[in-house]
Parts: sequence; structure tokens; C-alpha cells
Amino acid sequence: WSAGVVLYTMLCGYQPFQAESKISHNYTYLSSVNDLIELIKAGKYEFHPDPWDNISDMAKDLVRHLLDVNYKTRYSPSQALMHPWISNVIFSEYNIIF
Repeated sequence: WSAGVVLYTMLCGYQPFQAESKISHNYTYLSSVNDLIELIKAGKYEFHPDPWDNISDMAKDLVRHLLDVNYKTRYSPSQALMHPWISNVIFSEYNIIF
């Protein structure tokens, strides 16, 4: 799961799970840490048009599989390495063979 968070962040530049910010007395703070925890537990994240419109569907598919909240269906590390975005795009570009 954490690999999905890292991949999401690397691809777009921000983290997948974000609670709303509120401003009070010139301070910005999260609406609630509990709100953020609930977003994470529910697996609620978005592929915002900017920058995700410029990211391939295969990369988004891998992110979806890595951020799956169900540990039984979430990709394992070996499944992630066999995903077409990794095996066809990354490994073939660098001639890495497993």
C-alpha cells in the first residue's frame, strides 16, 4: 500500500489522501486527523485532471491496484513488478531482465 502512496506522489507531486484545510485565526490546519484517517481507510483519492490527464492509463491502473484497501486483492510487490507499466515501459527501456 505504501508503494502506491509513493508512486502516486512521484507521478503527480502531491499525496493521494488529503483532508480539507480550514483557516482560523490566521492558521491553516487539517479539518481533522480523523477525517484524514477515514479517507485513507476508505481508499478515497482522486486522479485530478491536472496533472493526471498527462499520465498513462497503465500507470493509473498500477496505482489503483497498489492503493486497494482490501489487502487480499491489493497487488503484492511481485505482482506490481509484473504489471505492464513496469515490465513493458520501465524494464524494457533499461534492458533489465528478471
